[in-house]
Amino acid sequence: DGAVDRLLDAVGRMREPLKVLVVEPSEAVSNLIARLLTESRFSVEVKQTGSGGHALKTAALTPYDVVLVDLGLPDMSGLE
Repeated sequence: DGAVDRLLDAVGRMREPLKVLVVEPSEAVSNLIARLLTESRFSVEVKQTGSGGHALKTAALTPYDVVLVDLGLPDMSGLE
């Protein structure tokens, strides 16, 4: 798809690392996602948390380019 290719090209040209927040209660899944992102061809900074409440506090302090959220968090819905 042309749009996806253009997006990937734009991410590849970014001068600053892409900031990604992973909100996932399973440490194993969170670590896998972080590893896949950091081993990609892009420059990525990954922050991980397992709690929706902590994610909201973290996102309020730091602007993230991408937030990946599990919809079934134990403390709140991933849609909140």
